[in-house]
Amino acid sequence: MRGFRRQAQLTQEELAERAGVSVRTIRNLEGDRLNTPRLSSVRALAEGLGLKAEERRRFEVLAGLDVEARHAAASTTGGSIPVPLSPLVGRDAEVSRLVEVVFGGTTRLITLTGLAGIGKTRLALAVAKAAAARRGRRTWWVPLSGVVESKYVLDAVAGALGVSEVTVEAIGIRLRGEPALLVVDNLEHLDGVGGVLTDLLRRVPEVTALVTSRAPIGLPDEQAWPVRPLAVPADHEGGVEELTGVSSVELLVDRIRRATPAFDLNLGTAAVV
Repeated sequence: MRGFRRQAQLTQEELAERAGVSVRTIRNLEGDRLNTPRLSSVRALAEGLGLKAEERRRFEVLAGLDVEARHAAASTTGGSIPVPLSPLVGRDAEVSRLVEVVFGGTTRLITLTGLAGIGKTRLALAVAKAAAARRGRRTWWVPLSGVVESKYVLDAVAGALGVSEVTVEAIGIRLRGEPALLVVDNLEHLDGVGGVLTDLLRRVPEVTALVTSRAPIGLPDEQAWPVRPLAVPADHEGGVEELTGVSSVELLVDRIRRATPAFDLNLGTAAVV
């Protein structure tokens, strides 16, 4: 609750006014002093917070569960990992290598680096999905794009894990016991995040962190993984068949067809592609 409110940059009073509930109710929820909030209040608060569909669903589920069930609901095995609207192109081999690194245990902090728009988040999503599909690896997705200050990073992690107490100790207790993968997306706009990750990794040896950032974080034992552009064709002199096997062409044609379904890659369009 507190994490969602801070992401929305609202005070308790402002949220109470938006949602039409009392400030006392919000304080009780954030202090875990109200174990069975009314469904109408929960939905009003979700509306006031401006939660999206998936966030709203999780918010409503977590509000009505006991501690053990809440932990089970927050332990994502694919359900809370965002589902992209389009397939990942040209990264299959890279996904396989990253999954082996995550499961190999030789490093516990992998940072996908690269320019904005290069595909770091899509690659991280694919690795998260593959890791979640394997037995014995709990996987959580922690998006930071809506976090405006580094002091709220811990709130975002606690919210993703379903932990009400926003402390490294409480998060560490939640993560202990079995191997876990924490996928943290969009670190580049926040300072001081490294300290939070270092503390978590030091306290909980079962955790591996996969993060995305435009540049390496600069932490000890970090493995930077540069995300390269897709392969592009050489100067085109061959036939259409030679182009269809190039990943960047496959991606471009897919995107063109989403806007213009009748588009055809043929001798007339090959040179321009």
